[in-house]
Formats: sequence, structure tokens, C-alpha cells
Amino acid sequence: MLKYKYKMNIENLIKEVLKVTYVRLKLTIETLVKTGLEKVNVLGVEESQADLWQIYDMCQELMAFWDSELTEEHIDELEEIIAELPLLQRV
Repeated sequence: MLKYKYKMNIENLIKEVLKVTYVRLKLTIETLVKTGLEKVNVLGVEESQADLWQIYDMCQELMAFWDSELTEEHIDELEEIIAELPLLQRV
């Protein structure tokens, strides 16, 4: 019985760590996107494109790095946040 409780506690701990990882990743991506939107407010859409694409690439890199920790629902939610960036076609 003790072995079972120990195993359950470890599984719960792992779930909590993964939840914290997702929350931190989401917060990071939200902050990057908000920074991009502020650049648009200050510089305008066309002038901020290089920065917006850098932010987009960083968000994609972060998602790729943490991919094994993310559920499909998490990925969809993060992609919705990233989609707020007003990206024009890359030149």
C-alpha cells in the first residue's frame, strides 16, 4: 500500500510540475505577444515587422522546445495567443 501511495504522489508531483511548466510558457508567450503589440502601437505595423517576426520565431522555438510537455489543447491555446501578432508577409 505504501508503495502505491508513493507512486501516486510522484505521479501527482510530475503532473503539477508539467502544469507549472505550461503556465510559465503561456505567460512567457503572452508577454512576448504583448510586447509585439506595444511595438505596433509605437512604431506602426509595417515598421515593427522585423521585431514581430523575431517574436513569432521565439514563440515557435519555445513551443518546439517544450513540445513533449504540451497537450493538443495547450498547443491550440498558445497558437491562438501567437495569432494575435499582426504579421505581414515575410520579405
